[in-house]
Amino acid sequence: MTGAMPEGHSQRQFLHPLRRDHDMTTSLLRQRMLQDLQLAGLSECTQQIYLRAVKELAAHYHTPPDRLSEQQVRDYLLCLKNVRKFASTSLGIAYTGIKFLFSHTIPRDWPTLQRLRVHKEKRLPDVLSVDEVRQLIAAVRTLHNRTYFWTVYSLGLRQAEGLHLQVGDIDGARMMVHVHRGKGANDRYVPLPSRTLAMLREYWVTHRPRYGYSPPRDAITGRAPWPTARWSGPACRGRCVGWCTSLSSIRRS
Repeated sequence: MTGAMPEGHSQRQFLHPLRRDHDMTTSLLRQRMLQDLQLAGLSECTQQIYLRAVKELAAHYHTPPDRLSEQQVRDYLLCLKNVRKFASTSLGIAYTGIKFLFSHTIPRDWPTLQRLRVHKEKRLPDVLSVDEVRQLIAAVRTLHNRTYFWTVYSLGLRQAEGLHLQVGDIDGARMMVHVHRGKGANDRYVPLPSRTLAMLREYWVTHRPRYGYSPPRDAITGRAPWPTARWSGPACRGRCVGWCTSLSSIRRS
């Protein structure tokens, strides 16, 4: 019959009659929470992290967050801590994101929200010697990644700061680098070593980067891939570098 609804479509509507309402409710709640996060003056990165924490809560129960009870939220947080064994940092992010939702966007007078505490672990970072760092960076296969890692190391940049570094931020005359929107959304200037300037110029001559000095970006999304936060020494050209380390540790070395 002309205009008849496909059988598969009608069957899906029968099996999931509330699916559309569920998605609409979740979307509106997400938009409202995003606005509350913006009004609170939180950074875009923090906004996305908190939204992801709430999204995972909703996915755990397959229910919009505004329909959850205090006991469900309590059970979920205990699951993160005791079953999924979240590290203190990840647990703190989940706690804070969920607490923000139920304190600002959909206020709930729940004692559980007032008792959330996360014990902060104090761990000393691995620190490599100068020769070890140079050996590790020299083992990186591609020039753009090698340039990125050396720039981050020599300038003491954080991972995101290195990815956002632009050609116009390099002041070769004054031997300074303008770092935009660092921690706390603050700008700063850092000294530019001559060896780093020479490496950046070499990379510019051979690659002519369109977006800056970060690794090449995707042609469709325009986004730079985030280099791995942890390095495995033996994975770099098979060099005899027998350790695993993090970009954060190299920055502190």
